[in-house]
Amino acid sequence: FQGVIKSNDFVVSEQQAKRWIAMTSSPKAIRDNKDILKPLVIGRDLNGHNSKNWVIDFGVDMSLREAMRYMFPYEYLKKVVGKGANGSDKWWLFQSARPGMRAALSKYNRYIATSRVSKHRIFVWIDSDVLPDSTTVVFATDDDYDFGILQSRVHEVWATANGAQLRELESGRRYMQTTCFNTFPFPEVNASLQETIREAARNLVISRESWLAAGGSPESGERDGRTLTALYNEFPDELAECHAALDRAVFDAYGWSDVPSELADDAILERLLALNLEREAA
Repeated sequence: FQGVIKSNDFVVSEQQAKRWIAMTSSPKAIRDNKDILKPLVIGRDLNGHNSKNWVIDFGVDMSLREAMRYMFPYEYLKKVVGKGANGSDKWWLFQSARPGMRAALSKYNRYIATSRVSKHRIFVWIDSDVLPDSTTVVFATDDDYDFGILQSRVHEVWATANGAQLRELESGRRYMQTTCFNTFPFPEVNASLQETIREAARNLVISRESWLAAGGSPESGERDGRTLTALYNEFPDELAECHAALDRAVFDAYGWSDVPSELADDAILERLLALNLEREAA
């Protein structure tokens, strides 16, 4: 899914959101503000420093009368957005609240996300209480196996070939659900290989988090310039080894005996296309 589409007027600082949550309810504000205040993740947060922004989210179809009961956030939004904004009389709601995405993500405690536009195609785990915006693409699953397939070189090659090249970011690609994910043939694999991929994916995430944590505390917002983009620009040996182990496991899942680093991108694409045609014929 692509994340929610909303204007920046709905975005507030973490400090402001927590002030509203901590406020004692007034007679007008008979609802708990934490119900409609959520941490927000945008594409830049995934690979860079977390902006720690929150968002005022009145959900998919909350009525104006119900929204007014969250007095402080409502009054703020009324002032900065106002009636008739976004070309809609329902100015307190997002332009696109993504009900299908919300329903799918609600089944899990975490989900996978990637930036729609990125130099490196990096996937990360996000807690389910965090709302993704339209600069992200998210996947409704909590399975390390799915993470491993998506983060593998096989899927990276497919996504790069089928993503949109951006003029303003020569080395970047736009990840498109229709061409990068919907068309991608996942392997048909037994339980043992699935677990091998899960373990390799977990080891990769642990390695990345250890590298990020070495730069300082994420709570303080200071990580000595360490971001996932910086990590993948550097691509240290430990990260390379984790990716190699993951790619080996994914190649095994497809039944490929080649060394992952030695198989050309074009050859991977040819095999994936052949697999799609084979499955279509069946």
